[in-house]
Amino acid sequence: MAATDDFEKFNIFGTLPRFTVNSPNEVFNLFINLFLYIATVSAIVVIVSAGITYISAGGDDEKTTKAKLMITYAIVGLVVIALMYVMVGAVINAAQGI
Repeated sequence: MAATDDFEKFNIFGTLPRFTVNSPNEVFNLFINLFLYIATVSAIVVIVSAGITYISAGGDDEKTTKAKLMITYAIVGLVVIALMYVMVGAVINAAQGI
């Protein structure tokens, strides 16, 4: 029994994707998508953290104000992320048309 057979036996992830890059445009798309995923997950984590802060504030006005501001900033960040995604997509489509 080979070592690769053992790996295949206990591989719970299935076939992992291979990242092959054929052009600079694909590298750019890869980095943009990576940034978008990281920024979106970060904003969601901030919203959850602010929700926990808001719930555990116990009537403390300073904590509730802080939590509300965190939620507001995270939502604004998500809107900026969405607008950036649309703008980058439009620029890429326009550049490919040239």
